[in-house]
Amino acid sequence: MAAWTRVQLADGRVEAGVLHTVDPETGNAVLLRPTARGNRIVSPVVLFGHAIASVVQDGIELDPLDASPSRRWLHARVSSSAFLRTERHLSDDREWTPEAISLRRAALLELLHERRIPVSQEHPSELLVLGCVRIRAPYVIGSCACENEIVLGRFAAILAELG
Repeated sequence: MAAWTRVQLADGRVEAGVLHTVDPETGNAVLLRPTARGNRIVSPVVLFGHAIASVVQDGIELDPLDASPSRRWLHARVSSSAFLRTERHLSDDREWTPEAISLRRAALLELLHERRIPVSQEHPSELLVLGCVRIRAPYVIGSCACENEIVLGRFAAILAELG
């Protein structure tokens, strides 16, 4: 973010400005453009994700066809180790056997009980942790649902301890 960005739209127009923010869900972006009065006053330009054909930021062309709308912007900008660690945990591509799932569930329950974290069973394969985090088999961060991002982040750290 906060880098000079040129965006070519699907209709052929080109918009340029300093990238201010990107909506990670829709890919909509806000560019800040200096006005004619100087660089101190800017006018915002909202670009809708579906209308973006290509993006060039600091001379690096970003892939507009990437699967995630926000990744087309963040791919070249976000390379912190925390982001990459989160990506690895979200894309758990292991093959899960019923035995492995059962062992992981038991290990997770044991860890939660050791830390005195409240957990209840909602369905045969779903747990409710802290009254707000729902997790299903295979009990990895990608199978969690929670509206509170802070709680989800803390729970993700606990899951990371299980490996």
